[in-house]
Amino acid sequence: MKIQTFSKEQIIEALKNIDISKIDLSKIAVIRISSTPLEDLPIPIPEENVSIFNFADIEEEYWEKHKKELIEAELREEEITGIRGRFSPITKKEAYEIVEFVKNIKEKGIKLLLIHCDAGLCRSKSLAIAISEYILKDEKQAEEFKNSPLTIENKTILNKIKEVV
Repeated sequence: MKIQTFSKEQIIEALKNIDISKIDLSKIAVIRISSTPLEDLPIPIPEENVSIFNFADIEEEYWEKHKKELIEAELREEEITGIRGRFSPITKKEAYEIVEFVKNIKEKGIKLLLIHCDAGLCRSKSLAIAISEYILKDEKQAEEFKNSPLTIENKTILNKIKEVV
């Protein structure tokens, strides 16, 4: 399974440029990670091939040290915007859900997994590394993401996925 990573804006633009008459959309899956609301995908990827998560790009150590302030910031944002963002790291439950989603799409023969987060640098790339390395056992693909100058690894994501595999 090939993995590609994007920012929130990049994935929308990339999908707008796909000629859906020339591609089998049932062979594409998407993992969407955001701490803010998401717009709909511009092409009809089957609902069962899309999984959405809401966790921040925060390492566990930082969360433990600043939990009170981060929760207060979530509440302030909700007061101002009416939408509660999330400023906490990936949970073990979310890691498990991601692992199960990837195992299911792999069994279905998905050929392309698109992963996006808000900026496309940390969460999406870290998740691509973890999926490649720990689930797909594709060291070459994992190394490509690790060696990209646009990758900032989030150790919490890597460790949580590894823990539940």
